[in-house]
Amino acid sequence: MIAPAITASRRLAWLLFLAACRSPAATHPPEPFRVDTFATAETTPFQRPVDGVAFPDGRLALADFQAEQVFLLGVDGTLQQTLGTPGAGPGELRAPRAVVLRGDTLAVLNGGNNRVENFIPGRAYVGSRPLPSGVQYREARLLPGDTTVIATGGSDSALAVRQDPSGRVLARYGQPVVPAVEVWDFGAIRQEILAGRIPVELRNTATPIVDPGGDVWLVIHTEGRVERYAPTGELRARLTLPDSEVAPLRAAFFAANAAEKRPGVLRSYFLAFSGVARDHALWLLLAAPDSLPAVLLRVDSTGALVERQAVPGAEGARYLVSAEGAGGFYAVHPTEGLVFHLYRP
Repeated sequence: MIAPAITASRRLAWLLFLAACRSPAATHPPEPFRVDTFATAETTPFQRPVDGVAFPDGRLALADFQAEQVFLLGVDGTLQQTLGTPGAGPGELRAPRAVVLRGDTLAVLNGGNNRVENFIPGRAYVGSRPLPSGVQYREARLLPGDTTVIATGGSDSALAVRQDPSGRVLARYGQPVVPAVEVWDFGAIRQEILAGRIPVELRNTATPIVDPGGDVWLVIHTEGRVERYAPTGELRARLTLPDSEVAPLRAAFFAANAAEKRPGVLRSYFLAFSGVARDHALWLLLAAPDSLPAVLLRVDSTGALVERQAVPGAEGARYLVSAEGAGGFYAVHPTEGLVFHLYRP
């Protein structure tokens, strides 16, 4: 009865020895993104395109903040339809800055009119509803349901809140970094920046990015921090980006303000221009200078930084849009009226 036990133990030892001697599996870095120009101001009357949303079939809807319209582009980048006209009436747009798909309806954050306008592409305007008060002054994201996530600047004991159409707060995300400053002295803020210090007024600035599953990511710019929250507000993950990523952006912020000679003009501090949450991860488009390649970072659901990609050919991009049907992303250069398609072969 003893021999079989010895044989089994020797067999196990031999298998462990072979496993230890076996070469580790090769790991391959992620494929770099390729860049194609998808649309230009020559083919679409862009003035300042900003946020967008891709349809499952590859079409792209882009809100144009300055043209005050929404442009619907086909899978080949050609203009198919224009939604909305400038103005304050029903179905008219004033400074639109975000769009989201709600079933077959395209909802547009009509910031200047403080409303959500609803359109069915291929048909027409189908109604609107008011936004909660204050949305026009804050970064906001429309959710696929009928709620809105709004950056607060540190008020209401949070960095962002989710509100229903009546303005009732449903959830709070993020703790303020410093007590909220209600009245800003722009002269004093500028002096702080010129002295090489980040003013307290800027430290509660956060950009919310909403995952299709309902999680809310916050990019807390001056702190170099990214946080992920459950829909109900519980913290799920936190990442502080390495100084190798943050230091150049901080230096560019101070340099831009030192070079700015117009009185009363302050250059904003951004860690990332925008981002996309999908597949349980967050993609960030870093706030790199226009002269440098665009940089994408991928943060996984645990808050680990798992990928960094420099993307030559997408310089100047500010808005990142998930390209579901076409794969990869669309990246929007607002001042040049360019839309790039970023994809992996």
